[in-house]
Amino acid sequence: MPKTTFSLHWYNGPAQINGVDFANVHISEHADSEGIVIDMGWDGTATVSRKSAPAITPRWVTALLESMAPVEVRLPDGGTGRAYLTDAALTHDGTLEYWKIGFTGVGPSPRAEDA
Repeated sequence: MPKTTFSLHWYNGPAQINGVDFANVHISEHADSEGIVIDMGWDGTATVSRKSAPAITPRWVTALLESMAPVEVRLPDGGTGRAYLTDAALTHDGTLEYWKIGFTGVGPSPRAEDA
């Protein structure tokens, strides 16, 4: 039977990741079906200007990536989820420096309560 992928809930807006405020967070839930087995998951990206988030440093990023410990993703409405950082970069956009991180969820997403 062919594999089918479909999207569930999604979120775009501010959120806290490991206690740090990120201005722009995108979270999407997805499910893959192959036969009768359905695998659900969620992942996302987050960006914030370096000036707005002085708590994020190369040491902060490296520690989270190397520890393989999950971080808490908290939405303004109170929804929470746990995720692993998958990548991070300090990027330049003209004169603005910003952090961009990627993450993949573990367990229910912060939007799961909306179901």
